[in-house]
Amino acid sequence: MEIVKNKQIKSKKRESGSKGNLFYSIFESNGSGICVVAENGFIVRVNEAFAQMVGYSVEELTGEKFEILLPVEEKIYSTFPKSYKHGSDQITKKELKLKRKNGTYLYVFATDIIVTDDNGAKNRVITAVDISDRMQSELIRSVLLKISQEATVAESPEDIFDSVQSAISQLIPIDNIAIYQIRKFNGKHELNNVFLRGKSRNNQTDYYLSSLVYEKKKSLLYKKTEIKNITSFKRITGENIPEYFIGVPLKSKNKINGVLSVQSFEREPAFSEKEKKTLELIADQVSRVIERKNYEEELKAAKERAEELSNMKSEFLSQISHEVRTPLSAILSFSALLETELKDNLSDELRESFDVIKRSSERLRRTIELMLNASQVKSKKFDLNFVNIELTKQIIEPVVNQFKEQLEKSNLELEVINEAGRCEIVCDKKTVKELITHIIDNSVKYTKQGKIEIHIFRNDAGNLQINISDTGIGISDKYLPHIYDIFSQEESGYTRRYDGVGLGLTLVKEYAEINNIELNVKSKKNKGTVFSLIFK
Repeated sequence: MEIVKNKQIKSKKRESGSKGNLFYSIFESNGSGICVVAENGFIVRVNEAFAQMVGYSVEELTGEKFEILLPVEEKIYSTFPKSYKHGSDQITKKELKLKRKNGTYLYVFATDIIVTDDNGAKNRVITAVDISDRMQSELIRSVLLKISQEATVAESPEDIFDSVQSAISQLIPIDNIAIYQIRKFNGKHELNNVFLRGKSRNNQTDYYLSSLVYEKKKSLLYKKTEIKNITSFKRITGENIPEYFIGVPLKSKNKINGVLSVQSFEREPAFSEKEKKTLELIADQVSRVIERKNYEEELKAAKERAEELSNMKSEFLSQISHEVRTPLSAILSFSALLETELKDNLSDELRESFDVIKRSSERLRRTIELMLNASQVKSKKFDLNFVNIELTKQIIEPVVNQFKEQLEKSNLELEVINEAGRCEIVCDKKTVKELITHIIDNSVKYTKQGKIEIHIFRNDAGNLQINISDTGIGISDKYLPHIYDIFSQEESGYTRRYDGVGLGLTLVKEYAEINNIELNVKSKKNKGTVFSLIFK
């Protein structure tokens, strides 16, 4: 149906195109572009000025739909069905973005009036004045914004460069685009093409001219005759020589990181300094986009390396722990057997030796257990079982009981103050028990005199809270931000006064996160420490 209408419009155009027709003379001689569009959106007639403005011939436009001249964002302008209902006195004026035949864009100031022909059919008569020079900066801004937006959502460098090509094509009629980045090869810097699109891909001419841009460190514009002269001694054959070449450096912090080049194989429209300046503006945005994407890729690679190292560390901890546990079990078993066999003939010195074996083995066993737990937590291989428990009876009291002997030897007092009554919570019992055990263990280890207090209460927000405080050596302000770092201790090296490998508090933090427990700590050097556990 549209093809029939197209032929009918072209036929009517030939019938009414008489040179003696006054309207025809005025229509054709008008310096402004004029386009007549039927109610169905087909172009009935255009004058030569309008056709030249958009890069088509009069014959090519007549009978086509007006929307071929519109970018996506202007498609609504192609019909204006409501305008026809208002009658012939309805006039619309606006700045309109049109698409040329070569794919570039221009801005026109369009006056749109509805008129009725002799047959009673309504038509739009659009009078257009080219205002591209005035609106060029606006068009460039929209292109730069598009490049930035596309780069934000692009999933790959190819997607970014495709958006760059699409954006540049709105401003400059190009047949070929290339983006090169600088790489160092055999101690020498050279161009590495990362994106090529259009005619003559892998174009030696483009590569050589782009290399000149890098060597001269400035933008270059060449016409065909100049390109032939420049490349003649390079004996580049078998290629179509472009009519125009523009190459601009891609700079980052005054350092050239690449080259953006475009070529046109069409004689018209001619490339000039105007197009070169436009490409320089785009190159600045492309440079920032590439720099941002490279930085994102580096961050991603660094994160992957860190995760890989963390996994390797966890695997190492797991393997080494298993390797140490087996001989340790043998040592404990045989030392116990020897002690049993010799129990009636043990000297004080030998009895002390067996006690040293037990203490050292227990210390080693505890270290292995910590390493295994750290490995499991980091590798997410930890079995969790969330159940409803009564915190005081099932965790606090059993943990306190296991420290009784150690507290008596250290002459320390441990007091439990429960102001919350029955404390039922849903948690992973094993990790919560380990969490509280590690904190109390630290309090016992680093408190030489005074007391340890476990205060259970409901805070102002109504949440169950446990404060575990001691009168120990405390933590310095400088070290406090690092207390949860893996293998970290405030005193390090062979001269440190306290044993341990710096895993206890690392696990405390991990266990708190697993159970959605808010963990806070306050400490003053030589005054003591308070750990607060808030159950959410």
